Amino acid sequence: KPAMACMEAAGSAMIQDFHPEPEDEVMYEMRRYQLHPGYDNVPRLLDSFAKGLPHKVAADSNSKLVFFGYIDVGMLNTVIEVWRYPSL
Repeated sequence: KPAMACMEAAGSAMIQDFHPEPEDEVMYEMRRYQLHPGYDNVPRLLDSFAKGLPHKVAADSNSKLVFFGYIDVGMLNTVIEVWRYPSL
């Protein structure tokens, strides 16, 4: 499920609206966070990320947040982020 506040904080479009610019080589980085069980762990993490993402995006103009969301069925308390970078 997309975390709208985080996507908006990074200035990113929704995943269905993501159309990558044609480039010869790009790199995608996927990070997965497995949080400890608890009622408010995911909302607290999403809030923290939403506050910090504008600073990360400003510090690294080459990166683009493609997806930031969480899983609410199956493996609960899992948060996933996908970033797009130009080739190194």
